[in-house]
Amino acid sequence: MLLWAGWWLVFASHDEAVVTSVTGVPADGWARVYFTGYTVFTLGIGDYVPGTAWAQVATTVASLSGLFLVTLSITYLVQVVQAVVHKRVLAEQIHALGRDAAAVVTAGWTGNGFSSMFNQHLVSLTAPLLRMGEHHLAYPVVHYFHSASSHKAPAPAVAVLDDTLLLLCAGAAPEARPDPAATGPLLSALDQVLDTLRGQFFRRAGQERPAPELSVLRRAGVPVVGEERYAAGVREHARRRRSVRGFLHSDGWRDDRDDRT
Repeated sequence: MLLWAGWWLVFASHDEAVVTSVTGVPADGWARVYFTGYTVFTLGIGDYVPGTAWAQVATTVASLSGLFLVTLSITYLVQVVQAVVHKRVLAEQIHALGRDAAAVVTAGWTGNGFSSMFNQHLVSLTAPLLRMGEHHLAYPVVHYFHSASSHKAPAPAVAVLDDTLLLLCAGAAPEARPDPAATGPLLSALDQVLDTLRGQFFRRAGQERPAPELSVLRRAGVPVVGEERYAAGVREHARRRRSVRGFLHSDGWRDDRDDRT
């Protein structure tokens, strides 16, 4: 609309800028609005034409600007849709491992260690997670597409992933932990995405999310570290867990542990 209005002002600046194609009579105000519209949107109907040399040049530039804007808009919208679909698929991929950290850990534990397939699932999340963060930077409007289902919303999925990584990296005994080559890059990717989104899309919460209990691992049969060592590990991850809580709240989700704080 702004482009249309701007070019209308250009073509309204001179009496003979737009004339009828048959009689050469100068167009009135509404006819110039009509001429400007079909020129900007490259329709090329032809019942009105530019009446001067400079108007001919302006008509060509107006057509180019309209073509550029329409093409850019369509391309942008397609990319936005793809980015929204991607973040929903990522959320579903994380939730497919388990509805919460306890379910994810239980599904991956074989009794003697975490399965190689579980490590592969963790590795497969790293690239999509980083891509989601870059999509938010490239197309900021993506952040404001929300899902009514927690299984398709990235914020609850990121919270589940963060709880899981905390248990695996700080709660499980060193000999029972998954391959660091699987958890390390994923943990770094999670930190990077939260740091990328924080400030522009959400603020870090004043308090971190309470950590999941070690009993989650014990019930699954996973060897665990001592309570004091676990508490020290949780403190090391406090900054990220504050970011996760802020991300949850910015997306309209209530932290399921808010009642405990």
